[in-house]
Amino acid sequence: MNSLKAIQNLLDENLDDFKSNVNLIIEQKVNDNKFKSTFDIVEDVFKHENNLNNDRILHSNVVEILRESVRQGSNIHVELSDLSEVTLTPRQSENVLLVFDDINEENQKSLLENLISSKIGFNKSMDFCSKYKRKAK
Repeated sequence: MNSLKAIQNLLDENLDDFKSNVNLIIEQKVNDNKFKSTFDIVEDVFKHENNLNNDRILHSNVVEILRESVRQGSNIHVELSDLSEVTLTPRQSENVLLVFDDINEENQKSLLENLISSKIGFNKSMDFCSKYKRKAK
């Protein structure tokens, strides 16, 4: 699927997305045998939107996966809520953790929910963290 998106981006002259898709394809090929982690998201977690305990459990799992990526120094393949897969690099994980530690609880929740929702949400979260990091410098 990434191959088709890369070709479409090239034809549309969207070079940034083309580069991003090609990088994802290469990373997936190189890292197929590396540690695979799946966000275990259960429908029950979302039954009661106001139940912060469930949200905290979910978010602490995401944060632990990010920390594990940094600790191992290797990419982690992640299955998102929409069942799509992304590759999370240690650098991306570190960027998210730096931003996560610097924002309030409501924004932390929003960041992590976007991060695990879909590829679009994941990419938006990564872009936000990169921009946030640059502004902080």
